[in-house]
Amino acid sequence: MKKLKAERVRELIGYCESGEFDQVVGVLVRLSPDELAELKALVWLGRDGHTPKHWDALVIEAREKLDADTPRYLAEEKELGPYLSRGLESMENSGRI
Repeated sequence: MKKLKAERVRELIGYCESGEFDQVVGVLVRLSPDELAELKALVWLGRDGHTPKHWDALVIEAREKLDADTPRYLAEEKELGPYLSRGLESMENSGRI
């Protein structure tokens, strides 16, 4: 991950786990487009079982699909915390972060 910091992802995971929806939304709306694309790609990585070797392609695809509804799409994802946890773990285990 180039723009999105692992600490920010861990912060989001913590808010998801504690049910602090307002905090999740607050973080999401403050992310830059580059950070939001990486976060969306991280969700896909954790959800769909992609491998980190496809990370750059996932980020490109996520960036192409960014729109004004992306923060809401992510905030409404009931499994956001687990997806982010799995995606982050996959990236860490691969040495990409």
